Amino acid sequence: MQMWLDKFSARVFSWNREGQYLLFYLLTVCCFMFPIEYLHIGLKYSTIFDLRILLPQGKPVGDTLSAFAPTVGDAFLLSLPLFFFTNKRWVVFIPLFLFDVFCLIQTLYARVYEDIMPYSSFLLVNNVNDVLLNSVRGLIRLRDIFVFFPTLLLLAGYIFYFRKQRHYPSSRTRAVAAFVSLSIALSSYAVRAHHIYHRAPSDQESPWTAFITPYNYREYVVFNGVVPYTCYAFVSSLLQGGELNAEEQKTVESYLDDMPRYGDNRYAVEPGRNLILIVVESMNSWLLNRTVNGVEIMPRLNRLLAEEGTFSALHLIPQVKDGRSSDGHLIFNTGLLPAKVGATAVLYGGNTYPALGHALRDKGYRTLNIVCDRAQDWNQAETSPAYGFETLYDKTSFGASETLSDSVLFAESLSILKRTQEPFFSQIVTISTHAPNKAPSNPTALSRYPTESRELVNTMEVFHSLDRQLGSFLDSLKACGLYERSVIAIVSDHDELGKNVLDGREHRTLADREVALVLLNTPYTISYEETAGQIDVYPTLLDVMGCNEYGWKGLGYSLFRTPVESAVYWDGSSSGNRRSPLYSRQTQAWDISRLMITGDFFSGKSFGYDEE
Repeated sequence: MQMWLDKFSARVFSWNREGQYLLFYLLTVCCFMFPIEYLHIGLKYSTIFDLRILLPQGKPVGDTLSAFAPTVGDAFLLSLPLFFFTNKRWVVFIPLFLFDVFCLIQTLYARVYEDIMPYSSFLLVNNVNDVLLNSVRGLIRLRDIFVFFPTLLLLAGYIFYFRKQRHYPSSRTRAVAAFVSLSIALSSYAVRAHHIYHRAPSDQESPWTAFITPYNYREYVVFNGVVPYTCYAFVSSLLQGGELNAEEQKTVESYLDDMPRYGDNRYAVEPGRNLILIVVESMNSWLLNRTVNGVEIMPRLNRLLAEEGTFSALHLIPQVKDGRSSDGHLIFNTGLLPAKVGATAVLYGGNTYPALGHALRDKGYRTLNIVCDRAQDWNQAETSPAYGFETLYDKTSFGASETLSDSVLFAESLSILKRTQEPFFSQIVTISTHAPNKAPSNPTALSRYPTESRELVNTMEVFHSLDRQLGSFLDSLKACGLYERSVIAIVSDHDELGKNVLDGREHRTLADREVALVLLNTPYTISYEETAGQIDVYPTLLDVMGCNEYGWKGLGYSLFRTPVESAVYWDGSSSGNRRSPLYSRQTQAWDISRLMITGDFFSGKSFGYDEE
């Protein structure tokens, strides 16, 4: 009898055959779980690593288990290919290490942008330059090496133990195990979807609504998982292109019909003034009019804000998305909002765009774009002419092998402008204030500010330096007479470090992220105190430059004409007066702009100066 039982049990389950194989599989699952949870730390929180924080807060056990379910689903799905291999299980270490690298890259991206890096950005190999590499070095933490530890431990276990296995489960056994794993994965996603739905049923049409209508992509990954996000990103990228159908065309045209129509130039400077648009990298408004430890962070710009002829709007809400700086350039130059998925400048750089450069060229202006990096970065070689710039100067134009510092950029720009035929429109794009991670070489009292954030100190110091360089550039413009013959526009391409860090607050609001528009040498001395959006910069520039005969006024509103009191961010959140008569249109503008960009709305259309 005992012999029969031993024979039966050996036939049903054998440690040398099924046991070792299934153990290796479960360890592989754990190796996928670890980097996912590590990524969650950078995005929002990790269910496992933050248990010591979540449990004392009184979080229900069901909520905690539900939050961990997407990680379980991801890990079991990503491990499934192992069942296709028997004596070549070493192959699994290729996707394991690649996935570790992927999660580490996403973690570094999340530390800056608090979001997931779009998959399209992984193809932007031309953007890999010294600025990016310096930023990465500044973001890496010693603890990041732990991302690879589980995979390395499993590799050691494979070398010294698992690879010695000579007997493997039958194909039928592996098929059953794969089916069970797939069931666990799908059940994990279903549990999470069911929990989200019943937590806020009024916001969800069904338990699956969360998978097709993301609030934002950071929370999409945390709430739904990496694999569902990948599927969503792939499907949405397929669906977002193509010509507009009749209904979409009608929706866009109906929206545009209700935009303000005006052709007068009563707010314009005298004809023939140059426009110098200085796009400052990552400048938040809280840096202006602020003294820390007895030192003004930006003293020159502060004095300019108080001068006669200065128009300032310091409560602009940033409206960039995945393209970051390139999205800012799109908004200022075209009056459109960026697409919500991917870098618009890369995906749709070849579109036809009405733009400030085209409007000024039609009035006889020379147009030039001067940047610190390469023309290939953010597809500037394609977007620059699309935005109406006749000439693009990048770092190679000056024989530089590395990205230009702002001091060199201003010096080279001055040389170019002095020999450019007037009137001209020049866009000058700075970069030295991008992700400051180096201690200042000549620290001021700003560095003694009592804070645990070195990023805050470095940010204040680097903008203090930029302010000095910007002041010198403006002095040089005055010395050669260009200042008096020009309107100087200073704008922030996007926000970076929120005011909440200065205040010592963890939560960042839209108000903490405000950016600036400053117009110098205008007929008006105005400090615009209401909330507005970056989308309102384009029509404001058209207004001050006397280009209102141009047929495209953008999707924003001129701050000289319209009492804008609110702004809407890409995820639907807003700042300012939600009772403003413009609020609903500002919300709808995101979908209208998406349709116009993805459908190349302006292709084949005339959008020049009105005939009336």
